[in-house]
Amino acid sequence: MSKISPKLLLMTGALLLSAPCLSYAQGDVENRLGRLENEIQTLSRAVYRGESPPSVPPINAQTAGNVEVRMQQLESQLRDLTGRVEQLTFEQQQLKNRLEKVEKAPVAQPSVASQTPPPAQQPPQPQTQQTPEVQQSLSNMKTVRPLPASDAAGQYEQAFAYIKSGDYGAAEGAFSSFLESYPDHALTPNAMYWLAESYYVRNQFDKASKAFAEAYQKFPGGPKGADNLLKLGMSLSGLGKTEEACIALGQLAREYPAGPTTILRRGEQEQDRLKCR
Repeated sequence: MSKISPKLLLMTGALLLSAPCLSYAQGDVENRLGRLENEIQTLSRAVYRGESPPSVPPINAQTAGNVEVRMQQLESQLRDLTGRVEQLTFEQQQLKNRLEKVEKAPVAQPSVASQTPPPAQQPPQPQTQQTPEVQQSLSNMKTVRPLPASDAAGQYEQAFAYIKSGDYGAAEGAFSSFLESYPDHALTPNAMYWLAESYYVRNQFDKASKAFAEAYQKFPGGPKGADNLLKLGMSLSGLGKTEEACIALGQLAREYPAGPTTILRRGEQEQDRLKCR
């Protein structure tokens, strides 16, 4: 009967313990996303349609300005929570991949020699004299550590950490470097989106529109396809290109009818604000 590798048991236990935590954290983040989306939608009607939130008197110019500031704060929180959901999903997938690799690895079987009890006494072994060159070689073997097969995930996590901390200039450089090194990696669609986002939050709408358009054209069915199209329309709006923005926003619901609810709702709000219909 073959023995189960202790490493496999440890990996399995780590995955089982971490998966509920990741699922719970992801569910909590998604609930907060829903609440923020509802609040943004209510505030959007108050600012752009002239309506008042429930149980609130008609708004004046000062109140509208305060509401606009609140909307910007909510959008920043929404962006951060979206990133946290993405990070939790990525970490959960990494754990699953590691477990699958361990399961596929061959389990070492104990040899016959290892099962034989050692003799009562072993004769002393002659010691071989080591030259200084051999000693230096052995010392190097003890200190050198194997390099990772790929540091793509590490580079992506570092770049995304800049997004979470609000250092969008550093995020731009980090994601640009990642895309130069890994143009075809599984994380490339996400990296292209966050690079464009680093332009958008700094009101660099020209760069943002080009980056979102490139990401959308290259990965229309990727995890950020609908996000790219929405932000493309919003970037064009920031440039004053209302007609082009309305075309992009109108394409959102037609191309992604089953897309994320928050993205589709935001697209409708932007169309109402720009009076596209």
